[in-house]
Amino acid sequence: RRKGRSVLDVLCKLSMEPDSCVRKTEDTFGRRGPFALLFVKFLPGLSLVSVALAGVTKMPLWKFLLLDAAGSSLWAGSYLWLGVLFHHEVDVIILWLGLFGQRAGVVMVVLLALYIAAKYTQRRLLLRQLRISRISPHDVYDQLAGGDLMTIVDLRNSAEVDRSGIKIVGATLINPSELRTRASEIPSGRDVVLYCT
Repeated sequence: RRKGRSVLDVLCKLSMEPDSCVRKTEDTFGRRGPFALLFVKFLPGLSLVSVALAGVTKMPLWKFLLLDAAGSSLWAGSYLWLGVLFHHEVDVIILWLGLFGQRAGVVMVVLLALYIAAKYTQRRLLLRQLRISRISPHDVYDQLAGGDLMTIVDLRNSAEVDRSGIKIVGATLINPSELRTRASEIPSGRDVVLYCT
């Protein structure tokens, strides 16, 4: 509860997609409330962040323990149930991997390395594209003061806005997952500035 925000920052720096790490978890908590703990374990990466977020949102300890235990049981039970259903297929896969011997381990490591390289490349390309179309807060302020027509969209979760208590005056609060459906709220024919945490 006291250090939750800094814990979230550290956890998300370790994530493959730190920019969306907290936002996805906050969106899930915002839509489902504490009951998100029942299924968040099925979403890789979000499970760890959800624990810190539960503390940040001041969830009562008894409710956290109850829902987290229920979610853990559901998660473990699902995999056990799948194992029972597909135990013959799993035996075949293990036998098939055994035929490859050490090569199976090498193949798995290569596939993992390719996945990490693809994510890293995707992130670098996105950051390069963002650098090209970036504007500093001072430039936005100067343009607004100069009378330029500009629409400012705040992409933060409403819970984050409430927690920080800070929002640019006149900015439209739109969740990133709603950008397509609420695009009509963004006037055309003027510059649009998007900002988030």
